[in-house]
Amino acid sequence: MNKKFGKLILFFCLFLSLMPLNAFANNEIKLWIDGNYVESDVAPFIEESRTLVPLRVISENLGLDVKWLPEEKQVIISQGEDYFVFLIGENFYSKGDLKMEMDAAPKIVADRTFVPIRVIAELFNKEVNWDNTNRTVVIGSGYNFTLQNKEVTPKKEEIKKAEKTLENNKIVENTETKKAANVNTLVGLPTGNGNGNNFNTYDIPTDAKYVGNSNSSKFHRGSCGSVNKIAEHNRVIFNSREEAINSGYQACKRCHP
Repeated sequence: MNKKFGKLILFFCLFLSLMPLNAFANNEIKLWIDGNYVESDVAPFIEESRTLVPLRVISENLGLDVKWLPEEKQVIISQGEDYFVFLIGENFYSKGDLKMEMDAAPKIVADRTFVPIRVIAELFNKEVNWDNTNRTVVIGSGYNFTLQNKEVTPKKEEIKKAEKTLENNKIVENTETKKAANVNTLVGLPTGNGNGNNFNTYDIPTDAKYVGNSNSSKFHRGSCGSVNKIAEHNRVIFNSREEAINSGYQACKRCHP
């Protein structure tokens, strides 16, 4: 069992070592060209601090003509009379007899040709910048770094704001619940064991105008003698006659509330 497990780990390590590092770390890179984000079927990646993009991105989004010579492994990129020649695996490009060095060489990955986007964009007078916060290569003008970077921050602020609002709503809800409970709370504390009619006698607040009996669905004036016969758990306090009637209670025929 241990031998099989060891072989599995060894195989996994070998598999990882054969895979290009950019397959893991650089698939988040985005391209913004002349006002729009550019989608690519294969992800750009960074090598030697330079971003390499699929050759098709150059031809489709920068308005440049691209010619691929597979036998010579050359890429010719042109616009009008200007043209530059790039060689796969070589850290230089040429124009006629002139050769100029660059930091990153074009390369082929998974049968796709990748070229350094910064060098090519600058050769054809395109402004190039790097938004490190959003891992975005910016080509052209009009990119709002402040706005783009703020788009990430408000999400956290909105979450905190929503949480605060939810917390405040709970506080208000609890407060309203307590208020409602205070209006229709069953009140009074027992002061005796009975009055001869198998009812317990209870004190009622002097400021209670109307008292309902939830058992009989009748309500009384606070001064009515029947109030003292209402068990504590059946007592309901009303602030007005209308409130009692609207709650489905009938008026006492003795005190006529």
